[in-house]
Amino acid sequence: MLGKEFKLPQVWRTNVAVDFRLPGEIVATLEGIFSKTVNDIYYQNINLTAPVGRLVGPDQRPVYASTTAGRRINQNYTNVLLLNNTNEGYRYNATAQLQKQFTNGLNTTVAYTYGRAREINSGTSSTALSNWQFNQVQSDPNNPELGYSINDRRHRILVTGGYTIRYANNKTATNISVIYEGLAGSPIAYVYGQGGRDVNNDGAFSNDLIYIPRDARDPNEITLVTSGSSDMRTLAQVQDQLEAFIQNDPYLRNHRGQYAERFAARTPWTHQVDIRLAQDLNFVAGGKKNTIQISFDIQNVGNLLNNNWGNQYSVSNNAIELLRPETVTGPNIRPTFSFPATFAANNNRGYDIAPFNSRWQGQLGVRYTFN
Repeated sequence: MLGKEFKLPQVWRTNVAVDFRLPGEIVATLEGIFSKTVNDIYYQNINLTAPVGRLVGPDQRPVYASTTAGRRINQNYTNVLLLNNTNEGYRYNATAQLQKQFTNGLNTTVAYTYGRAREINSGTSSTALSNWQFNQVQSDPNNPELGYSINDRRHRILVTGGYTIRYANNKTATNISVIYEGLAGSPIAYVYGQGGRDVNNDGAFSNDLIYIPRDARDPNEITLVTSGSSDMRTLAQVQDQLEAFIQNDPYLRNHRGQYAERFAARTPWTHQVDIRLAQDLNFVAGGKKNTIQISFDIQNVGNLLNNNWGNQYSVSNNAIELLRPETVTGPNIRPTFSFPATFAANNNRGYDIAPFNSRWQGQLGVRYTFN
């Protein structure tokens, strides 16, 4: 359902750039881009009743009725999605770049980009229901807080270098180019979930951002339990494992006693080096210059040299279901949570090493250029 004054998404974008020449024939570039949300889509489920209470403990988020019928305003409908507009949100990027072209065939570029992006909803799905129920929130799913975007890249370093050797009276040339790209990790969100557990009974799963306990061993901060009869860990072991996980994550460690923010945590930095070798063979045919180029590209050279280099990381839907609600059935209840042993077994991290993107790849190419 569209609001009466609903408008398609609009942004105001401003771009300023300047080039200037430094001593040594170095070309410097400064560029800034700022985008302000004018109209973005704001999703609400207008068939969701008002909360009936709050959780007990440090996490006192609103709680909805524990039954499906109890949280529906009209029993004839499941979810009724209303699309309106919001003007909250912005993003900006600033880039500084240096370029140098040498007379001996060498050229280099060094660039650094810093940016931030904040919005109400990243709109990652093609359906309104998914965009509503998978939008991570600290409290009210119909009134989401301004948070980081799933596209918030933050830091990027780019270094390129190329060298061309010409010989045999320019009948042949060898080109060597190297590209290094360093990226700040991908945005991730820490949420309650696993097994279809819904901590606040709003009917949406894996959308509730966690409360980060000040001390995972303190029952006043979080009530932990084992995850069933098959879980052979003691309560002390569960507490120690969650504490170790929090200590191992820079975002969680630095925001204890707070609600996690949407996409504010990040996977580790990634570093990738690509190399290209190209051999040009020039000849004259029909009175015109023709070129055959044989090239070989190696992507992610680091992984070719060492299996532990060049790693890329992945998180399903950019959300980590860190804690599983075990005993949430209604309002005014102190919930209990279990902490999956799989996180401890994965070196206290919620992300995985992407097996395909972390591999080195080679490509052989042949190009024929004629006039």
